[in-house]
Amino acid sequence: MKKLLIVIAFFIAALSNAQDVHFSQPFNAPLLLNPAYTGYTVCKFRIGGNVRTQWLTIGKPYMTENLYVDRKINIKVPRRMWIGVGGTVFNDRAGNGFLNRTAGNLSGSANIGFLRDNRLFLTVGVALGFGNRSVRTDELFFADQWNGTSFDGIASSAEPITNQSKFFYNIDGGAMLSYELPMDIRANIGASVYHINKPNESFSDYLKLQRRYNFHGSIMKSLTYNLNLFGGAVFSMQNGARETNLGFTLSYTNYDLRLFFGAWHRLLEDIIPTAGFEYRKLRVIFSYDLNISELKAASSMHGGPEIAIVKTFNCGDRIPPGRAGRLLIKPRKKYKPMPCPAYK
Repeated sequence: MKKLLIVIAFFIAALSNAQDVHFSQPFNAPLLLNPAYTGYTVCKFRIGGNVRTQWLTIGKPYMTENLYVDRKINIKVPRRMWIGVGGTVFNDRAGNGFLNRTAGNLSGSANIGFLRDNRLFLTVGVALGFGNRSVRTDELFFADQWNGTSFDGIASSAEPITNQSKFFYNIDGGAMLSYELPMDIRANIGASVYHINKPNESFSDYLKLQRRYNFHGSIMKSLTYNLNLFGGAVFSMQNGARETNLGFTLSYTNYDLRLFFGAWHRLLEDIIPTAGFEYRKLRVIFSYDLNISELKAASSMHGGPEIAIVKTFNCGDRIPPGRAGRLLIKPRKKYKPMPCPAYK
């Protein structure tokens, strides 16, 4: 019975407003958090992906996959500026695949530094995407197919789902401001708007996908030469729904090996422990949602696992993004290189 309640609640939400793509590791899915993150990396080339599973206790869980690639391009004029180009492809599958959403975005960003030593810089990004939402009605049962004892899959239904596939286009935008503070502290704040054009994803009528607003901030502090602390928070809202995700990650570096340990919290919903490693520019981060919401009795506190994998190339001397302007102009010789943040 508890599984049936979760399925019914999930299905109503999915068909009415369409669950937007989100991950428990938002900073490890940067292009879905803010298009301004395109090319925001110390390395010249980056490729990554995320796989998230939700509601393991309901049988066939909700699956979300994301693949992204981006590149930073230095330009000589003006001297303090560079651009980023990239793209992402993601897919949502509900249940046995009866509800499916696939979309792809092409994104770009422009970054410009301020102040004499470039400690302050502004990033602006935009993305244009196309997608498809489809439903397999042969996997669904409706009220008028109930014969008194069970659902009859052969009987026809009068439900107005006539279009089983819907194509749409999407426009996103965002901006970030980053600043390097004294004592090796680097801070970042940003905001983004997804679905600016409110695309129509509905099968039977004109139902717009409402805008999603993201507000995020992060701070990184070097505790020792080998130990760094990264903290962040993301607040999202869409069509009356709100979500807050905040936490921290500790990273320890020993030559080519980095270890990550952290704890994050989706406010009033999940506790999310994380752990991972990086070896020779290949990073793997695991997390697991422990559900503490009102559905914890039905879900047995099982939210779902998530994995993020990132591979970077041509990283040079690994000057961290916090010293962004020095990605383009030579760092001072007295500067001691530090590892980049956990989400780069």
